[in-house]
Amino acid sequence: MIKVHFTGDLQALHAGINELAPQLGIELGEGGYTFDVRQVAEPILKVSLHGAQGCIVYSEYCQFFRALGLAVEQLQDGVFEFDIEEKPQFTMNGPMFDMSQGNAAFNVKTLKTIIRQLALMGLNPLMLYCEDSFEVKKQPYFGYMRARYTEEEMRELDDYAYSLGIEMIPCIQTLAHMPDTLRWS
Repeated sequence: MIKVHFTGDLQALHAGINELAPQLGIELGEGGYTFDVRQVAEPILKVSLHGAQGCIVYSEYCQFFRALGLAVEQLQDGVFEFDIEEKPQFTMNGPMFDMSQGNAAFNVKTLKTIIRQLALMGLNPLMLYCEDSFEVKKQPYFGYMRARYTEEEMRELDDYAYSLGIEMIPCIQTLAHMPDTLRWS
């Protein structure tokens, strides 16, 4: 276990740090490596460590989690002195997963695992192509006999993604699928 302590304004990052700590194999607390955390307006990610003192500079929350992942990777590889800097080339970069083909919607647990991985990669949107794989109250035949997400599950996933700096975007291709929707009264 790598012991890590953070200083700086971490209010919005606590939930995400706590979610990623077990996956990264880090223990939160004093007595190990200390990283001073600073958010800046400029789109940049910097992570450095010299001795037991380090620094993480980021502009978006997803960049903080990428920097954290990079720092832990260096420490696990036995590198204890490093300076890494990245300049994001896109303001929005992330995958779209098709949840509507052949009852292939990921369950909530799997999506949370994917969200944690996206955060460590520094990706900030997650688009879910849903078509009819979500529940519509008072429309029981919408997505009938298909895997689908409840409103509560969508809200839980969106909140979870947000805690890791990711915007979850449910997507529907309405024009191509309008006849399927309009066949119901």
